[in-house]
Amino acid sequence: MPPHPIDIGKFSTRSLDVILRDLREELQLDFDEIIVHPGPQPRDSADIELFKQGRIIGKINVKTAVSGDLKATLRKLTDSIRTGEMGAIILFALCYRDEEHVDTKMIIVLLPEDVFKYYKLPDVYEVLQEKIRNKAKTENYIRIEFLAVNDAIELIRAKEAILARDMAEAAYNAVKEAKEMANKAYNAAKEAKEESKKTKEALNKLENKVDRILDLLSKKE
Repeated sequence: MPPHPIDIGKFSTRSLDVILRDLREELQLDFDEIIVHPGPQPRDSADIELFKQGRIIGKINVKTAVSGDLKATLRKLTDSIRTGEMGAIILFALCYRDEEHVDTKMIIVLLPEDVFKYYKLPDVYEVLQEKIRNKAKTENYIRIEFLAVNDAIELIRAKEAILARDMAEAAYNAVKEAKEMANKAYNAAKEAKEESKKTKEALNKLENKVDRILDLLSKKE
């Protein structure tokens, strides 16, 4: 599959800007400003920097699971994490409600700095797997499958194409129905016109008969 024209890492990192603002209370992140460095960043900075009253209070190192491999992405994050940084992993996944109903979702894992200080990678990986499974269960999914990002994008594109096709079909059907209704209205008007013509002819005949009767009566007088 050819590479997608969007830089997935940059796109994913930018998406965290809005998400972190919306979930700051739930995540217990006390900041009033956020700066995102989706590409190459200044020295001693991070992918995301959190500020409170102009003072930096947190940094986040972001890694996107482009291949869909959580363990490999976690290892990459662990190797690149620096003192004072939290870690974030962005994944895409297929979430199954059953075998016929599947949602494509973006999953974000935020890891405190202490995780990288005091826990081994295999232990963190197992905990993350368990947390994701539990989250899936609470949202009534029977299972979750991680996706390579390009596969996720293709699925989203396919879904959009299907929606566009359905909308086109609906529009076509609406036009077809409108045309049929117009034809029915035309035919009804045509029939009404013919009936009106017949009625007029009948009235004319009746009028002629009345005129003849009046003529006869006048002659008898």
